[in-house]
Amino acid sequence: MPELKLRKTGPILNAANVVTSWRIAMCPVFIAVFLSEGLWAKVAVLAIALSFELSDLLDGILARRIVGSSDFGALFDPFADSVSRFTIFLCFMHAGYASIWMVAVIFFRDMMVSYIRVWAAKSGFILAARLSGKIKAVCQGTGILAINLLAVLRETGAIGDPGDAACWTAGAPAWIMTGVACVTAASGIDYLASNAGIFRRTDGN
Repeated sequence: MPELKLRKTGPILNAANVVTSWRIAMCPVFIAVFLSEGLWAKVAVLAIALSFELSDLLDGILARRIVGSSDFGALFDPFADSVSRFTIFLCFMHAGYASIWMVAVIFFRDMMVSYIRVWAAKSGFILAARLSGKIKAVCQGTGILAINLLAVLRETGAIGDPGDAACWTAGAPAWIMTGVACVTAASGIDYLASNAGIFRRTDGN
């Protein structure tokens, strides 16, 4: 059965949602820096990716302990997560770190879960977070930071040959992204299976 729970409303403009907005606002900046060359760009990309993960933790703390949770925040936070992380994974695909099937799995999983959330919200419910979703988030965040950190180390010459791009993209980044894609797919299957009954409990009107 789907896990649904009522949530209270609250102001849209609050500290938690402002922090959440950071992830969306910085996406174009991430792309511009990612497409730049040099060690400074690799370090900046890692710093921005880290700021995405830290802001995700911070807005959750603010929502739970200070400003209070809201229906808007409950939908806005996962939207910001999807936009920021999908931006990073698109950049990874451009760089050859990820194959198109990996990015497709991540995209379709997030779209499916978003649709289920919106369907539930139309009837006054907010979908409860699932353990598989939290595991997926940790796996994606860890994978993103690991690949960007390895890119910094490679740029400094600490690991691998900076000139051997083919070997690099087929190595650690590909294995990390394969793991991320598999965990993401498993999370999508879990959400779909556990919330299949939502379409019988809501009429969509």
